[in-house]
Amino acid sequence: RLISIRGFQNEGSPADELLSAGEMQARLLRRWQLITLICLACCYVLGIGSAAPALRKVGAQVLQECFKERGVEDAREAARARMEVVGNQAYACGLVLSIPLLGALGPKNCLVLSLSLSALLCALFQSSRFYTLPSYAREGVYLAAWAAMRASTAVTYPSLSPFVRNWFERPAYAKVWGSLLAAARFGNLGFAHYYYSQVDTCLEKCTPLERWKGKPLPDWLREQRRECWLPQLRFEGLLLVFTLALALTFLRDSPYRVPGLQALPTESDGRSSLIGQLRSFGRSAGSTVTAVAGAGLRAPILAVNAVVVAARPGAQLA
Repeated sequence: RLISIRGFQNEGSPADELLSAGEMQARLLRRWQLITLICLACCYVLGIGSAAPALRKVGAQVLQECFKERGVEDAREAARARMEVVGNQAYACGLVLSIPLLGALGPKNCLVLSLSLSALLCALFQSSRFYTLPSYAREGVYLAAWAAMRASTAVTYPSLSPFVRNWFERPAYAKVWGSLLAAARFGNLGFAHYYYSQVDTCLEKCTPLERWKGKPLPDWLREQRRECWLPQLRFEGLLLVFTLALALTFLRDSPYRVPGLQALPTESDGRSSLIGQLRSFGRSAGSTVTAVAGAGLRAPILAVNAVVVAARPGAQLA
């Protein structure tokens, strides 16, 4: 993310050009900046930030049921470990694919793709047919869905860079970027607390799984457990549909996509060739890695100075 935002900071912003083009266009731009900021905040708080906790909690219970049916001793820990491994690897693959996807689809389409996929997965895990699958099939379907969801989520955070670069003037990059990222984290933590507390309270009233260790769960127990997270999935599905409609209706890749502003120039909305994306990424990556390496080389010197000052306050520093 640091590499991405540094790369866009080195380029000119369409917002800077439109603000100096005249009072009419500056006023229209300010209005659409507010609309874009509200849309992005809603998409990242109510959509991206809330989808992962809901699907993670459901997946933990589904995998725990699968491992209990196979007689695994610590089914809860095994489910958590399986989700972490698959989710982290899928997230890393999504970050690698973010550059060509952003170049081919644009930031808005990448965001819409992630919201649509999350909504479809919420509908899938509400279906009673999913819970009638055999243990290995149920585990495989969920892990594939979880990997796809994590990979698509990884693309949405780099897509913030084109939105910020296109819609806001350069002095406001850091404020807008930080506000949207904080909003996404706030949504993630807030919805995670809500979903986890509701599901855990309901599961405490259900029959424990230990009685069916090594045996298939009866249908009535599966339905009883499914009812615990079904309201949360329905609520999350409504949030995703709302944010998806908001993004499709009001969100634009660039100010040049808004009627009344200047005509769309070439490669101004974050959708450029893959070669251009890679070149820009390489230049910004080189400068960022150099800065990080310089800070890393200075760290031992600073540590030695701290030790020397602590031991002898009047000593000469390195």
